[in-house]
Amino acid sequence: MWAVFGGSGFEKFDSFKRIDEIEIDTPFGKPSAPILRAAVNGIEVLFLSRHGKHHEYSPSHINYRANVFAAKKCGASKILSLSAVGSLQKELKPGDCVVPTQYLDRTKTREHTFCVKGVVGHVSLAHPVDLELVAHTKEILKPEGFTIHYDKTYICMEGPAFSTKAESKMYRLLGADIVGMTNFPEYALAKEAGLYYLPLSFVTDYDCWDDALEHVTLEQVLEVMRKNNQKAYTLMEQLFPATKDLFLKGCPEQGLKTGLMTPLASLSDDIQDWMSVLCAASQKRD
Repeated sequence: MWAVFGGSGFEKFDSFKRIDEIEIDTPFGKPSAPILRAAVNGIEVLFLSRHGKHHEYSPSHINYRANVFAAKKCGASKILSLSAVGSLQKELKPGDCVVPTQYLDRTKTREHTFCVKGVVGHVSLAHPVDLELVAHTKEILKPEGFTIHYDKTYICMEGPAFSTKAESKMYRLLGADIVGMTNFPEYALAKEAGLYYLPLSFVTDYDCWDDALEHVTLEQVLEVMRKNNQKAYTLMEQLFPATKDLFLKGCPEQGLKTGLMTPLASLSDDIQDWMSVLCAASQKRD
């Protein structure tokens, strides 16, 4: 099952067919909002508003661990991340969609692992986004009126303030193509939990690196976001039916299932209970 994490501009979708809402707590606290069970093109999915029901959580204060744990607990095997980003390259235009497959992390304050004190695990992030899933995505998604760019690099900054001009130019020198505030630690936590992670990042503006461009206004960004919301929904309508039978159990052969170094039996009963959720194959929720 897909879990959709909706970021700025994707807090809700009017076209979702609502089924019910799941109130859930986790060992890491409550997720950003109740999880909505919904249907998209006849396919049941889980939806979570990343910033909360009323956009009350800044990127630095999102409970990323609770969000990912809740998705796994509720039966997700794959996470679709929808987010707004700034473009660091001229060819990545406002309104385009970008599928990054590599990341640079410049965050500072976030809880970024399920390996709490007393628990040691090492998970490879060489390929934070599964390339087989991306290959399927390339075959499935047929955008109309905009372009999808694949195999790009996303740099995740702390926020909530946007980049300085010097930072924006530095990000380009580092090889980044887009800049955002929320994909880390999501992709790392998804990997630890044995979940596939697919980011669809929608460009709203050119950040501030190009001296030839006027600074974008909030009004302009909000209009781009409104259009991007509908684009994201049309892509979900294509993606979900075509992938509903792919990776149903997640990737339990990876993540903490194989990366946990501390013997499970040496952990407290409470930690063993929630660690067993992260290490298990995903199961469809009844």
